[in-house]
Amino acid sequence: MTINPKESVALVGESGCGKSTFVNLVMRFYDVDSGDVFIDGVNIKDYDLHSLREHISMVMQEPIIFNYNILENVLYGKPNATNSEVKKACEDSNCMEFIENHGGENKEELAFDDSAQALLKEMADNKAKVVALIG
Repeated sequence: MTINPKESVALVGESGCGKSTFVNLVMRFYDVDSGDVFIDGVNIKDYDLHSLREHISMVMQEPIIFNYNILENVLYGKPNATNSEVKKACEDSNCMEFIENHGGENKEELAFDDSAQALLKEMADNKAKVVALIG
């Protein structure tokens, strides 16, 4: 299969036809038994595994929402994302309206503020947890 730059590809088909296998091979969740997989003419085994996975996205047929708050679910894909990046991801995925209307008790966790004051407030709010964790 050849996928050209700027192309989007959707893998569809019956159960067992190889869609998940294809994704698992490209993301190196397991390696091929024979043959090779190339991205931009480079064998995927030559890429840094973390970097490779950081640049590939997939949407599963059955979405999985982890038993965490909205922010933690978004951060699952990029744990070191800034608040601005989280907000952009929420906007890009068209879920901001849902978050704003259904944030419930966790609305304060959805305040996308990268300012030093916000970070200091977060540190102060979580001081007891940090002290308990590291002493």
